[in-house]
Order: sequence, then structure tokens, then C-alpha cells
Amino acid sequence: MSSEMATLTNSDLLAMVIVIFLGIVVILFKGLGLWHSARQSQKWWFIAILILNTMGILPLIYLFFFRSNREKLDIFGRKRKRKKKR
Repeated sequence: MSSEMATLTNSDLLAMVIVIFLGIVVILFKGLGLWHSARQSQKWWFIAILILNTMGILPLIYLFFFRSNREKLDIFGRKRKRKKKR
């Protein structure tokens, strides 16, 4: 057996940081999609987002195109600000 320790290069560390960051983003969008679909009783969207692992694509499609209250609320559930008319 060799007593050498494996060392991480800068490119290895960068790859790890990118993978962790993308994982956090995917979890965030999946959670938001599940939350919105559950609050609006859209069980088929909830099931699809929960089961299908689409790396965040399916939750984004739902959040931006298929939510029934997307005109009133942003993806975080906050009321949208209306633009002032001039």
C-alpha cells in the first residue's frame, strides 16, 4: 500500500464548487415548483416535478409558464409590483 494522499487540483476544486452550486440551484427550483403546485392543488404537476429528475428544467417550465397566479406573484410567492403608468 502506498502512503500517498490524493491531492485536489484547482480544476478539481472548481468542478466540485460548480456541481455543489448547480445542485443547490436545482433543489431551490424544485422546492419552489413543488410548493406552488401544492398550494394551487395541481397534483399532476406536483407528481411530475417530484418524480422526474430533469435537472431543474421541469420546475422552471412550470414556474414561468404554467402557474395560475404567475401574473400576481413572483416565483418566491411575493406580490408583484405594478409598473407606474405615465
